[in-house]
Amino acid sequence: MAYEHKPGCGTVFKNEYYEKGCNKPLLKGQCKTMDGVLCDVAIWAPDEGKTYYSFKLSPPYKKPEAAPKPEFEDKDAVDDDLPF
Repeated sequence: MAYEHKPGCGTVFKNEYYEKGCNKPLLKGQCKTMDGVLCDVAIWAPDEGKTYYSFKLSPPYKKPEAAPKPEFEDKDAVDDDLPF
């Protein structure tokens, strides 16, 4: 059974792909709003010497499904109606 957040609570973890100076968040995780809606959380660290963090809540990421491969027509069945 997967862990389920209580409304108004969440967790964040260190982002494995964070690189200093890049635009990727320092911390990533999930939370549940007071209405019970699951959200992704991303937290960015400021420049050195500043004492605040900025964050963003967004709908959970869903990986796009792979597009089905097109079926190729039979070469002999193709209508060659080209004028040249």
